[in-house]
Amino acid sequence: MTSLDPCSPNYADAIAKARAEFLASCPAKEEPQEQPEPAVAPYPLLSVKEFCAIPQQRDIVKGMLPSVGVGYAFGASTAAKTFFIIDLAVHVCRGQAWRNLSTNQTPVCLFFLEGISGGARRLQAYETFHGIKIPENFKIGIQPTTFYKDEDVESLRAAIPMNSLVIVDTQSRVAAELDENSARDMNFFIEQCYRIAIDRQCCICLIHHTGKNSDRGIRGASSQFANADFCIEVSRSGQHRKATVRKSKDGGLEGAEFPFRLAVVDLGADSDNDRITSCVALPDGEAVQEEKPLAPALAYCLESLQRALAATGKDCVHLEEWRPHFYERSTADTDGAKRAAFNRGKNKLVHLGRINVQNDYYSFSVPAYESVQQRTDVRSPITSNSVRTVPPSIRGGTRTQGEGYAYE
Repeated sequence: MTSLDPCSPNYADAIAKARAEFLASCPAKEEPQEQPEPAVAPYPLLSVKEFCAIPQQRDIVKGMLPSVGVGYAFGASTAAKTFFIIDLAVHVCRGQAWRNLSTNQTPVCLFFLEGISGGARRLQAYETFHGIKIPENFKIGIQPTTFYKDEDVESLRAAIPMNSLVIVDTQSRVAAELDENSARDMNFFIEQCYRIAIDRQCCICLIHHTGKNSDRGIRGASSQFANADFCIEVSRSGQHRKATVRKSKDGGLEGAEFPFRLAVVDLGADSDNDRITSCVALPDGEAVQEEKPLAPALAYCLESLQRALAATGKDCVHLEEWRPHFYERSTADTDGAKRAAFNRGKNKLVHLGRINVQNDYYSFSVPAYESVQQRTDVRSPITSNSVRTVPPSIRGGTRTQGEGYAYE
């Protein structure tokens, strides 16, 4: 590189030229570009036609439990809320009609957070009494959790199946540290439940209690009822119980009543040889009979069971012992028609709570037996106010030594 004499008259020009050559050899510096502000997405508004064209999801239980929502089954501590809701939930997970209401078969998640052993006995009693196995899509949660803390909400959203029925027994267990008398706390709690319901497209049924004055409804802040999509009150009068729909979406079944009773089920003996029992909820046949007399075909079916019991002298008869007595006076033309009428009749009588069944052995429920006993001299082992227990095993339709009946 040629050295320059600072005293040279061309020194300044040489420096300027060298600087220009250096800058020319450097890449051009990009000027920072101003980023445009993001456009605000407009809120989506629909026309009436577009809105009405949105597919409507079926209720989980028609007119009672919506496909997506949050609500309550509430009542006093002795009202048998859990027994009632188990019966409803098993029908849902099996896709069976419940009390003549259609169901949309969905998975069930039951959070048993008050007494694990008692919860297990209730489900075992249901299987024993009805002679079924509860399907695998009926899941149980027993680990303590909340339905409002963010970390718990995220965990539940990851676990709960899509399009399911979620039952929480009880609200107080999943709303710990919140004040149920505070509208602010309960609004927050229900909003967190909605986060789960909307994300999983599920229906959450919270089991809750009434206060000291049951006429005031759900215990705690009135905002619970106001914010709920549905509310079912479970109440008791003596041995008779009923579930009343106090609130439903679009008023579908508001005011509808579903009477039920409890039947005690013997589950065997423990290590000390003490009997283990639990209960199942059954339609209250007496209340159903008062509301709607039996159709002639059902009355004939019930009478044929009475004849079978009288002929055998037993408290209950096997399906094949009953069948000939039905066929004997049936007006159907063919054996196939008789078989279909017999199956329809016995299934409907079980559904109405007029008869009991276990392992294909059939017997009268209390109200049905009393109505028949007025016309016959068949002796009944059950009193007018008792509820019959179905033993875990019935040998030949007779009670074995040591087995018997328990009462509420």
